[in-house]
Amino acid sequence: MDWESGECSFDSEGFQKILEFAGSFPVSVEISNDFSITQAYLNGEVFVMPATFASVYDIARYEIIFGDEVNFIGYPSDGTCNTTIDLGSATALGISIGCDYPEVAWEFISLYFTEEYQESLSDALPVSRQAFESLLERAQTTQYEENADGTSTPVLRQKVGFAEEGVLGEIYQISSEQAQQMRELTERIYSESAFDSTLHYMILEEADAYFAGQKSLEETVEIIQSRANIYVNENR
Repeated sequence: MDWESGECSFDSEGFQKILEFAGSFPVSVEISNDFSITQAYLNGEVFVMPATFASVYDIARYEIIFGDEVNFIGYPSDGTCNTTIDLGSATALGISIGCDYPEVAWEFISLYFTEEYQESLSDALPVSRQAFESLLERAQTTQYEENADGTSTPVLRQKVGFAEEGVLGEIYQISSEQAQQMRELTERIYSESAFDSTLHYMILEEADAYFAGQKSLEETVEIIQSRANIYVNENR
């Protein structure tokens, strides 16, 4: 959907395929008391694993989890593999259209775009390409901290583990291959992810009838398209 133009495409072939895929799963499953979702990932019993990146060390983290190189395919969509960026509710900043002092507001927001701040990020990736490259460069070399007795200790960047399995490994630096893969992933960013609770539950409400066999796929997407189109155009 496009909030600027008000156009929606919930009746597209791509969205219909998503509903068909979602409808192929059982309504409920029985899970034993000793079931471990993390162990299911490690045993290769899970179809896909959602992957998020908030650090230049995250590719190394996933390779430790799976014990091998990992292929990040992105969310399937028409004609491309969709890698999305999530701004996060706590870090998305903007200036309201009715702001009395937009220059002052921008002066504040621009502090977040300084190279110093961008390179200090530890739980998010920078939006500055220069800062991103600087972080990648530093991450390829193990950093050391001096101890009181004159010795030095390597700085631990990430400790990798699952709750049930404990610690699987530790990361002190990344390889040049992992750094390059990180660059390629960021270059593949296709769109910004967003969540609208009203639209979300609107879709679920209509999809439930399709999953229950009460409506056809064509009827379902037609209703979703109509409701979503009205909602988006009333609120854009």
